[in-house]
Amino acid sequence: MTYEAYRELDIRTKLHTFCDWNPVSAFWYHDENLRSHPENTYIHSTFMDCLDFLPEAIAQDIEANKERDPNWYNIYGLGLLGKIEGLVYPRFELCDYLPQQGTLIYGIDFGYSNDPRLLSRTSSETGCCFRRNCCTRRD
Repeated sequence: MTYEAYRELDIRTKLHTFCDWNPVSAFWYHDENLRSHPENTYIHSTFMDCLDFLPEAIAQDIEANKERDPNWYNIYGLGLLGKIEGLVYPRFELCDYLPQQGTLIYGIDFGYSNDPRLLSRTSSETGCCFRRNCCTRRD
């Protein structure tokens, strides 16, 4: 659900709006910092809160993923923010600057399926790689 869809529903709701999700990654709830709004109540619940009602086989299936697929377990078992999988560079940090020294490379990513094309500027300095997206285009 998009943030706009949520807003449309929430504004038309008389008493309470309940939202339920399995957070694969941060989304509009986090972007809009809705947890900090005093009129909102955050309830963190997992499958462990309903073990009296949940068939034991399902609980065991969820628990089996703890070791087999920790990211899945964090998301669907514990209700924690997950990590986006399949990234080319899974370990990265955002920074406020792009060094002007070092090796400078421009590259084009033609995207996958419906992804936009991307022109990026990459520089490497002291063993670190820095990348800035210059422009994107979707046809």
